[in-house]
Amino acid sequence: MAKKYLFLKEELSKINDLKQTIVALEKISAANLHNLKVFSQNMKQYEKEIKRFLFQIKNENPSHPIFLKNSSFGRLNVVITPEKGLCNRLDEKVLDFLKQHVSDRDENLIIGRKGKEVGERVKIKIDYFFEIKKHFPQKEQIMKVNHFLFKKFLKKQAGEIWIFYVEFKSLNFQTPNSVLFLPFLETQFQNEKFKKSFLGEPIFEPSKSEVFDYLTKEYLGLFLYQKFIETKLSELSARTFVLERAGERIDSLIHQLSYKQKREKRESITKSLIDLYSHYHYEK
Repeated sequence: MAKKYLFLKEELSKINDLKQTIVALEKISAANLHNLKVFSQNMKQYEKEIKRFLFQIKNENPSHPIFLKNSSFGRLNVVITPEKGLCNRLDEKVLDFLKQHVSDRDENLIIGRKGKEVGERVKIKIDYFFEIKKHFPQKEQIMKVNHFLFKKFLKKQAGEIWIFYVEFKSLNFQTPNSVLFLPFLETQFQNEKFKKSFLGEPIFEPSKSEVFDYLTKEYLGLFLYQKFIETKLSELSARTFVLERAGERIDSLIHQLSYKQKREKRESITKSLIDLYSHYHYEK
């Protein structure tokens, strides 16, 4: 009886330690989620300003290579996957979504080590792979991916480039999505209400076409970066939700074990008293 009580006491101590770890991880995920949401809002404002300026001068560059679809070539699918676990199988979900939209002509670029592992397991053709070596993708890593995509498109090695990512909806709802990255279409300016500037005719240095070329690449780099942020927001929100539910299950288990431990303790004390009384009665 005493052995069982001591065993339950030891198990309860281990589970309480596990609960503290889960609570700490949940707080870290929630804090990172909040900070990343603020960062995302600032990025969207910056992206909108660049987009507004591009809208002012887009008609000056109708023959720019990024507007032209290479219709004789297949698609390149860029799949951004979560880097860490405990995220409600988001990596599997975005790869399942990809499988519904690929053809034999398509090439696939997987971003993320876990995504590559899952992709190989579910038999997805992986033509290119980029690994994000830090907890959150840095600008240099994004620019490396962006440069690779521009090179593929401008050399007419891909007719279209699509981004597959996990869209953040709310703390407990994230969904796979896809969006066209290149060519840069007129539809990029739809649903936006830009107004012409009345501050006079701007001066472009070194030239209007070079400014447009630079800003277009900057905008598309930000556009790609936002999809990384969306996926990271989804990963953090899913992890926060999973850890919250795990904490609730741990609390339930602690309650059950505490009840069993107290019952064993009472039974052990009762048995000791009975044995003591029996021994005393026998001696008399």
